[in-house]
Amino acid sequence: MPLAFQPILRGILYSIIIAFILIGVVGLVTNLTNLPESSLIENGIFSVSVFFGGLTAARMAGTKGLYYGAAVGMGMILVILLFLAIMEPRIDWLVIAERALYALVAGGIGGIVGVALKQ
Repeated sequence: MPLAFQPILRGILYSIIIAFILIGVVGLVTNLTNLPESSLIENGIFSVSVFFGGLTAARMAGTKGLYYGAAVGMGMILVILLFLAIMEPRIDWLVIAERALYALVAGGIGGIVGVALKQ
């Protein structure tokens, strides 16, 4: 049975919203303190946002949490590629591959947790 499209879209939308909120909070913290920006913080924001997007999609679907979470993660990678294609002429494919791995893991775990919370 194929995956429903609406939970995946809602999960991607929630991931984008959570990412923007976390980016704003981290931006304020780094601006007001001496905390430096780092790729660890960027990857953490991305992973947390994809986790909650996968959780949302799986809770909405009620089943197949791993698949829905991974689909949300891949959707977020496509969103990032779209933004990079518009804003950046040169894409670092190693960073994209690293983020894709984070997206699959975080989304899959979020999806599993989402189905478990639905029960």
